[in-house]
Amino acid sequence: MSASNLGTYSIASQHATMLVRTKEGHAAMGLQLAGDDHVWIQIQKKTFTNWVNEQLRAAGRHIVDLETGFADGLNLVALAEVLQQKDLSRGVAKRPTNDHHRLGNIGVALKALTDDGVKLVNIGNTDILQGNLKLILGLVWTLILQYQIGKSKNMFPPKKLMMTWVQEVIKECQVTNFTTDWNDGIALSALIDYCEPGLFANWRHLNRRERLANCGDAMLVSQREWGIPLVVSPEDFSSDYLDELSGMTYLSYYMKEGSPGYRATLQWVKQKVVDMHVTNFTTDWNDGRALCSLVIALGGNVVGYPNLNPNEGQYNNQLGIDAARKLGVEPVLSAKAMADPDVEHLGIMAYAARCQNAKPRMSMEERVGITGDGLKVAYVGKTAHFYLEFKEKDIDAKQVKAEVVGPTQPIRVNLSLTSHGGSATYIPMETGMHQVIVYCDNTVISGCPVSVRVHPNVEKVTCSGIDKCAVGITSEIELHENGAGKGNVWVEATSPSGKVTSCPVRDHGGHTYVAAFTPSESGEWKVTITYDGQQIRGSPFTCHVFDASNVKISGVNTSRFIHILPYQINIIVSCSCSNISHMYIFIIISLSSRLRYRFAALLIILCKKVQYK
Repeated sequence: MSASNLGTYSIASQHATMLVRTKEGHAAMGLQLAGDDHVWIQIQKKTFTNWVNEQLRAAGRHIVDLETGFADGLNLVALAEVLQQKDLSRGVAKRPTNDHHRLGNIGVALKALTDDGVKLVNIGNTDILQGNLKLILGLVWTLILQYQIGKSKNMFPPKKLMMTWVQEVIKECQVTNFTTDWNDGIALSALIDYCEPGLFANWRHLNRRERLANCGDAMLVSQREWGIPLVVSPEDFSSDYLDELSGMTYLSYYMKEGSPGYRATLQWVKQKVVDMHVTNFTTDWNDGRALCSLVIALGGNVVGYPNLNPNEGQYNNQLGIDAARKLGVEPVLSAKAMADPDVEHLGIMAYAARCQNAKPRMSMEERVGITGDGLKVAYVGKTAHFYLEFKEKDIDAKQVKAEVVGPTQPIRVNLSLTSHGGSATYIPMETGMHQVIVYCDNTVISGCPVSVRVHPNVEKVTCSGIDKCAVGITSEIELHENGAGKGNVWVEATSPSGKVTSCPVRDHGGHTYVAAFTPSESGEWKVTITYDGQQIRGSPFTCHVFDASNVKISGVNTSRFIHILPYQINIIVSCSCSNISHMYIFIIISLSSRLRYRFAALLIILCKKVQYK
């Protein structure tokens, strides 16, 4: 007989006597025994008998010995009915009185099992009628795999999937097999505590030498809390001769669908995957979105999530697998297997358990931090700075991007990054609210977008028209934006006596503003100009205001120069103003049309020297 690592059977021939082989992964195989080999064979036989009776309990039946318990076929038919939840009574002899009846009953059961996908290798109704223990044990193990553990359809041995799950949920115990690593009861106690935290909180303090007591206590707790049957006794579970298939059969009660371990792992998934309703480890994972959501919850990044097409399950699962690998989580099943509607729960459950031990990482949003004045305020035409900090060592600087979005257009951001972070600069060209957005692996980092108000660059604003003014005469003060960006203009003038007067401002177009200044008294005025709340360069300005009514002109007799030009005129200017340094007198003479020469003449007399009284 040869056996794969699944513990299944491939029987080439039957012998009069059966030879003993390794107890790892095989059903009992010998009647001619050497040494203590009979011990583990008897453990396996008892385990399988107990498992069969657990199934037959629903049918009100019971067997004492596997070798004879199926001989009339009725118990085997009942077992098939329980496992398949079908009525197989048609064609079954209820009171078999001869071998023909018995063989017929056994045949009905075997056909039902075969029709349900159970692969029966070299076993027939005659083998069961004659009590071939070797083949009967093989048959029972096949049924355990098929109906309880879950035989993988994706080339993954159930043993491997079971071991993967166990190793992940009780990693501290460093379990490597289903036999000797469980004898002291510590791993089993740890498993119970995983299934329900606090139920066996002291498992780390158990004495390894008290293996029988440890196993007994743990198994009784499981039986009391969850109804897990003692298909293996504490004495056998703590025995050095515990065989692998017996160990796997008992432990399968902790990881089959609906089991305590199944519920514990599923509960952890539900706590992580908050944006979906995950109820199982099979169909809810087919479209790949559950895996992607779980990976994101662990700090991974899945491009395109949550906008994934649920009809592309294999593609979506591959995205999740690739993202999980970056977190150090290797897959258990392929993306194709996970997308299969008939996927067994063990593979995905083992993968989920592996995700439980992923190295804690910050979420993608939290891996990059940003600081700097360029995130608080900026000015048109001036370079704004901010800084990036990488909070984890394995961040790829090439995957970090930044952008600034203005009111009407985006702005280019220049990044200078190393393995630890770096700096970023941008130059805004318009006023208003801007959004600074930083991406890490296509994910917007925490705190972004940052709203930054861009102010005008007041340093660029200039003005003209503030020099000398006359009382009561309105003067225009021009402000030129010069690319500073739009802003609110405010102009106010303070008189020599301290009176403050606001000057109305209008938008003159062409990035120019005009303020009207009408002084009410002579003397030195202070003109304050603010642009978007800030004083422009040179503000406050000084303006000398004179009173024109204090200037008097004498010595002009216009009647004397009506007919002949040129004519010399002596003008005397008398002014009481002390703030006039230069004076220009413009005399415009319009000649009468009755004159011989009809023309207009302009006489300009420049008083180069003015004496004040």
